[in-house]
Amino acid sequence: NPAIGKLTVRELLSQTSGLRDEPGVAGSADPTELERLALSLDADDLVAPAGLAFSYSNLGYALAGHLLARLDRQDYAKALRRRVTAPLGMPDATLEPADRAGGPALPHNAALAPAGFAWLSSRDAEHLVRAHLAPTSRGLSRILREMGRPVVAIPTGALPEGRYGMGLFLTGSGQLARLE
Repeated sequence: NPAIGKLTVRELLSQTSGLRDEPGVAGSADPTELERLALSLDADDLVAPAGLAFSYSNLGYALAGHLLARLDRQDYAKALRRRVTAPLGMPDATLEPADRAGGPALPHNAALAPAGFAWLSSRDAEHLVRAHLAPTSRGLSRILREMGRPVVAIPTGALPEGRYGMGLFLTGSGQLARLE
């Protein structure tokens, strides 16, 4: 769709794409659901002009994840492992929580996996926070620094007040308030 194809990665990751939100509820674990969702988006899914304002959207992250998978020519879980979790030393990170929990499957939605359906061990969470606080890899350092650069102000009363980078809520002074 031309309207969706014009969206930039920066708009998707900074929550300024204008895409409507989609509740992050459990759904199908079939990894092909991400591509199905991405290809189904059209102009009717836009609720505001791109780049205009902060408008939280799980669909924006789903679309960014689909793009990552397409660029890597593999499914999103494998692309995430290759590009993010393996370089950060996060061996337990997974999109399939039953893989690590050893019990029944926990809620999962493959179509919205890039919007926050990753499961981390406490050790993995520590590695992720340390990477943001003191990046050591030259390539990751540049990416993490860019993620923490404020892109848009969050409207008063919407989520935590402050600014939003690319996947990061920041305080008014630009300090990390919350990883998304």
